[in-house]
Amino acid sequence: ASYPMEALKAQAICARTYAYIHVLSPGYPQWNAHVDDTTAYQVYHSVAEQNTTNQAVQETEGMVLVEPGGNALAQTYYYSTSCGYGSDAHVWRTKYADFYPYITSRAISRNPHTAQVLTEEQFAEFIKGNREEDYEARENWYRWSYQVKQIDVKHIYKVLKERYEANPLLILTMDGEEFVSQPIEQFDYIKEIKIHKRGAGGVADELIISTDKKCYKVVTELNIRYVLNDGHSKVKRQDGSSVDMKRLLPSAFICIKPIEKKGRICGYTIWGGGYGHGAGMSQNAAKSM
Repeated sequence: ASYPMEALKAQAICARTYAYIHVLSPGYPQWNAHVDDTTAYQVYHSVAEQNTTNQAVQETEGMVLVEPGGNALAQTYYYSTSCGYGSDAHVWRTKYADFYPYITSRAISRNPHTAQVLTEEQFAEFIKGNREEDYEARENWYRWSYQVKQIDVKHIYKVLKERYEANPLLILTMDGEEFVSQPIEQFDYIKEIKIHKRGAGGVADELIISTDKKCYKVVTELNIRYVLNDGHSKVKRQDGSSVDMKRLLPSAFICIKPIEKKGRICGYTIWGGGYGHGAGMSQNAAKSM
């Protein structure tokens, strides 16, 4: 509610459009519900009304965003903070991503240039640095780090199992020469952790975890954020403040450096940027603009 009025008006239009879409297509018809209040539906917290946000709603009354051609409502996703790049709708591995070409990957910067998937070395240099021309370069969530000093193997197994049960197609197991969907087996230690593939803008899209028993592929930025969070280590933001993140890393715009001892991964350090999925409107970029 403290953000500049034009940013609040942009947010009001995005939220209204998002709400209309789900009125027309309920997410939980079995419960007569259109959305829930979690990150699955852009998050909703029932808080007191504010004069500024009421004004933004009133001054944009009836306004929605539509797709090119004007025949359908646009998909108006939004998130907190970018790392200097945005991603596209493929970040969710949805089969509909190609229908949303207006959700584009681009530099979120005063000096924009084409967003691209960089080499691991180039992305590591970018995410550990700071580009002053980026709209959110001074936001605390623009850059952050996360260190796991001692891996909890049982916790990683538990989260892999939970994410597999949530969607068996997104946690895969190496079987011969290909990854397939099958239940997660208990393992004793981890031999390797690495980012296998990046999506638009550099977001981590596939993570490989090789254990003493099986090798697993973790697919989608959301699952990667779940699996790499150990449940108790804190995120250190660029202003030096530490924040508890019990279940999820702030974003998947990350690079990771494993800590190895005697052929086993005993810990890892992550350098990251931004907060949220990275597709659509960055709220803090809108504020800065």
